[in-house]
Amino acid sequence: MKDNLPSLTAATVAFASALRWLEGHELGIFQADLLRNLDRRFLPLLPWLLIRACLAREWTTRAFLALVERAFGRAEVLEGVWRRKVYMERQVRTFLERQRGNRVRVVILAAGYDLLAYQLASQYPDVTFIEIDHPATGAAKLSALKKLEKQRRGDEALPRNLKFCHDEIGKGISTKQALDNNGIKLDSSIIPTAVVMEGLTFYLTRDENEAIFRELSALFGCEGSIVAFDFFFLDEYCRPSNPNVKKVGPWLASFMKYKVKLFGEPFKWGIEPERLPSFFEGSGWELIPSRETFDGYGRNHPEFAMMMGIEYEATVRWVR
Repeated sequence: MKDNLPSLTAATVAFASALRWLEGHELGIFQADLLRNLDRRFLPLLPWLLIRACLAREWTTRAFLALVERAFGRAEVLEGVWRRKVYMERQVRTFLERQRGNRVRVVILAAGYDLLAYQLASQYPDVTFIEIDHPATGAAKLSALKKLEKQRRGDEALPRNLKFCHDEIGKGISTKQALDNNGIKLDSSIIPTAVVMEGLTFYLTRDENEAIFRELSALFGCEGSIVAFDFFFLDEYCRPSNPNVKKVGPWLASFMKYKVKLFGEPFKWGIEPERLPSFFEGSGWELIPSRETFDGYGRNHPEFAMMMGIEYEATVRWVR
């Protein structure tokens, strides 16, 4: 991400999800409405115009999807983005149902324009939802959210149990410091917490990912806590690689690699799914078998990860 600018990659992911508004999906409708309310000053002119034009009418959305399918064949990238959204939502909803009646938290790391916390906050008023993200992206999203809330409910007041933490985590600032800086106090580390890390691990180095999971252990490590995340396996050219990518050829992976690099968010880390258990050895986190986390949806690759589009999804639980 370029300094002081909202993430273009986050806007791209949100746009891919928003295209589902045509099918009547609640999340897709919310996402499309959010992007329609995104102020011009938060995006370069061309991406902003593309988003507005494609989401303006049903026929413009269908025309864009037809172009994507013509260029890419079956759009595994768009489908994968949607499936990972569904995966993350399923993990959080399952966590909330299993912990019903208990005091719990939900934390979204690198939230971008994701609306999961906003969507669930009103459905679970006794649960604290915390979004953590870069200040520029967070400001863009918060501005659009307030407009959306005013359209839907008549005022800009967001759910009181939805908290926002906008700080540059990783630049000498820990998650705990960022939360403190934003007036969010974690009064206990023994409250079961669901953490979502969607679209984050591949933009960090291995050392940075290990550091994040160590900090999550210190902040939220207790019985019942989980972390749902996605990851890439990168080939020797630092391009995403899995059987879905190979269906459309390596040029798609190359395009993605250079697109995110141009946006100032290059891919830095990936791991073979079969080696994922070794990454968590001694961390206090244990991978949940994929058949338990998402039985009957998508295609399981190895035992502990699921292949959706160009990436893999997985969930760990606290065991130490």
